Amino acid sequence: HHHDSSSSSSSSPFLFLSSPTTIYSITYFFFIPCNHWMLCVFVFGWPRPKLTTTTTTKSSSSYPYLSSLMSNYPIGVSAMIIGAVCTHYLDKIGFENLVVEFVRQYNYNYNYDYNWTEEEEEQRNNDDGEFYSSMVVMAVTGIWSYVLSVMVNSSGSSSNSSSSGGGDRRS
Repeated sequence: HHHDSSSSSSSSPFLFLSSPTTIYSITYFFFIPCNHWMLCVFVFGWPRPKLTTTTTTKSSSSYPYLSSLMSNYPIGVSAMIIGAVCTHYLDKIGFENLVVEFVRQYNYNYNYDYNWTEEEEEQRNNDDGEFYSSMVVMAVTGIWSYVLSVMVNSSGSSSNSSSSGGGDRRS
């Protein structure tokens, strides 16, 4: 159940800030550095300075974390755009209601009896939660971000893996 936007649009000029797409975009934008930090700490390891022939010149390689963050930021921004588009599309087609009705029909067909009280039924009908949509968006953006992060963050370490003894076992 969605609210009628024509009746509430005149009540506040900032109503657009409460749309699922806007909330998603703002949250994700601020989450990009946090996500990158977690990737560095838990997955790829802390970025190290790249060895260059001229060590006297200050460049972006002098600040490996910042350089790494900047090379990963486009991944986060592209995932944010994909997530915002998916959120808008799923909201537009009423995906949440489709899934809830599917689950309700599935439970009915397989005799999972649960007698909803009138209060529970009213709360479920008036709930504007986006649980299932959020799961789909999280899966899509998670796969997108994972694939691109592996490509960007593993590009320099693939040649080092065999020389460090990790890849070649001929003994």
